[in-house]
Amino acid sequence: MYLDLNHLFWLLLLTIAIIYWWGAYGIKQLALMATQKHCSEMNVQLLDESLALKRIRIRRDESGKLKLLRYFNFEFASTGDDRYRGETIMHGQRCVTIKLDPHRI
Repeated sequence: MYLDLNHLFWLLLLTIAIIYWWGAYGIKQLALMATQKHCSEMNVQLLDESLALKRIRIRRDESGKLKLLRYFNFEFASTGDDRYRGETIMHGQRCVTIKLDPHRI
């Protein structure tokens, strides 16, 4: 069996997709941990213990390197009755901000 250029291209593309997926999963776990910590500090409950990727952008960091800016949505509750939305923004592996919608205390 031999590999031609077409096979190598698809193998390279598959490898890049797997590497991206693995890194994205790690970033999502970092965002989830930061969100859980923030919710506990704000005395609200993170619902479903999950984040949903909203969008991805490319932006330069402080040193000028291009990194992905990921926006994650989540839901939380303050009193247990109503659901509210929040957003976690990750720039590379760093949590930039976590926003909570106005909610009852």
